[in-house]
Amino acid sequence: QRLGHHVERATLPFSTHEVLLPVMKGVATGTALFFDQLALQRGRPVTPDEVEPVVWSAYQTAARFSASDYLAAVNTFHRLGRQMAQFHERFELLLTPTLAEPPALLGRFAMHNPDFIDYRLGPSGLWRYSPFCPLANATGAPSMSIPAGQSSTGLPIGAMLSALHGQDALLLRVAAQWEAAHGPARFPFQG
Repeated sequence: QRLGHHVERATLPFSTHEVLLPVMKGVATGTALFFDQLALQRGRPVTPDEVEPVVWSAYQTAARFSASDYLAAVNTFHRLGRQMAQFHERFELLLTPTLAEPPALLGRFAMHNPDFIDYRLGPSGLWRYSPFCPLANATGAPSMSIPAGQSSTGLPIGAMLSALHGQDALLLRVAAQWEAAHGPARFPFQG
């Protein structure tokens, strides 16, 4: 607001899980596609000992999805994109935190969990840490994280801006305006 922007609270017309569930299916089926293409390229299948357990589980999870499941996820991506287009008729940008909490300690999301769905959606799952970013993944909308502050221990805190398709330049202008007003981000490891 201090930079001249009007900011107001808004509610999106869908839940976090409406975004996360199809994104999870997309990640799993994308993993399977990659593994299948790699197997063709090198002449042998990917084996569990070559990848992290959660990645292997994503591959196994994809095998349980039908073509209809995948297309339903794609249809959801399209619907979310249309809903965000309607949102952007009123609001130029969507502003959210980048993450739901300060940056995770190294190893917190190590990929040794043998259950892909639990890793993504379980009680300690990735979705609780990063519930905002999957919307950009689902819709393909331009989004960026800008440095908005630091935690009490000096870790970076980001604010995520998302725009209508094709409005990448708007995001870059706002980020440049932010940087001009606040200077470049400084983190504990910088001199």
